[in-house]
Amino acid sequence: MLNFINHHKDKLKEKILFTVVVSIFLGLGVGYFVFNNTISINDNCPPDLKFIKPEDDCASFINATEKIQDLQDDLKREVNGYLGTKRADRISVFVRDLDSQRFAYINENETFYMASLLKVPLAIAYYRLAEITPDLLDQKISYDGKEDQYSLQTIQPPEKLVVGKAYTVQNLLHRA
Repeated sequence: MLNFINHHKDKLKEKILFTVVVSIFLGLGVGYFVFNNTISINDNCPPDLKFIKPEDDCASFINATEKIQDLQDDLKREVNGYLGTKRADRISVFVRDLDSQRFAYINENETFYMASLLKVPLAIAYYRLAEITPDLLDQKISYDGKEDQYSLQTIQPPEKLVVGKAYTVQNLLHRA
């Protein structure tokens, strides 16, 4: 009789063990299929920025990337319009979104002479000052011609300054 009871206990243990093992594998299988097919927004996070600026919510990053792509398309359209109407010979644009670290560019490999770019901060400063002092752009500066910088220029201006003539700041900025 004791043998019979021990045999049933062993059978019961085997059934419980079998049920537990099958339940674990079934739970793992269902969990794998349920959670593996769910697309997390973090799966779309670009891995190249994880050390620069990790983001908990990648939706804002993806949104910024789409905006930069739209900006690049708009810039390309505008640049091609200017080049098509011959209002410019060469144009290069580079814009960077400081939040997402993404950038848009058109003709990024175009080369320009640095002297051409050095006048840009000066022009920006004058226009900024003109917001505070509106008559600044109407002030006149007389060209004395002491130093002839025209001979040093690779690209000659279509119209040279005349010695002794006074020019408004606005006119000089436009010529620059």
